[in-house]
Parts: sequence; C-alpha cells; structure tokens
Amino acid sequence: MPDVVHVDIELWLSGDLRAQYAVHPECDAVVWVSNKERAKPAQPGELHVIVRDDSGPRRDLLMRDAQVGVSVIGDDLVLVKRVAEITQVFLKRTARPGASPVADVPDDQLRGPYLIEEDNDLYRAYQTAVLSVVGQQL
Repeated sequence: MPDVVHVDIELWLSGDLRAQYAVHPECDAVVWVSNKERAKPAQPGELHVIVRDDSGPRRDLLMRDAQVGVSVIGDDLVLVKRVAEITQVFLKRTARPGASPVADVPDDQLRGPYLIEEDNDLYRAYQTAVLSVVGQQL
C-alpha cells in the first residue's frame, strides 16, 4: 500500500485566497491572509482574513475531508460582511481539477458567515467549509 500525504491546507488555502482577493475589485481592503492572527489589529479600512484547519476524517487512501474555518476581520461591518460572502464563493472555487488539491467543496458543508462579537472595535465574520482534499503519493 502506498504512503499518501496531504497538502498543508492552511498554507495552501491562504495562498489561494490571497490570489483570488488580489484580482477582485471589492477586496482591495484585504491586507493580511494567514493562519495566524496578526499581532497588530486591523487598522481603519483594512481587512484581515484568518484561515484555520480544524482537521477532519480521512475518507480513503487518497481523500481527506478538511474542515476549515475562515474569519474576516475589520472595522467596517458592511465591508466585513460583503468580503465574507465573497470569500464563500472563493472557497467554492478552490475545487479546480488538475490545478488544486481540492476535489470538492460540498454546498451542504458550507456554514455561515456568522458575525462574532469582538472585545474591541472590530467586526468578525466567521464561516466553515469542508474541503475534500486529494493526497499525493510520498
């Protein structure tokens, strides 16, 4: 039986979202996309996007379901909500046969975005998705 490894989905998804935000006209405010929250909070007009891998089961030798959480954080509620909605579309677009390790993003596994109350003057919209990830032989 071959050994199979899966991509670091936080790293891959952060890069993929960064590239999609860069070409979308409504996403100019996104200045930080990472798996870690920035030490310096979002400044006025900036948006930070945080990607988290919450793991998930292996379906078979090649496939793994990765549950990811994505937060959009900023000081403009309308912009945070809008970019969170756009992010959900971007999550669906990650399934690109031959160009992505993501084989599928089932619609029934998309949750949110939900507004999360923060202790500061920022807004956070959080959502989750399950990405069916194809592994590669080691």
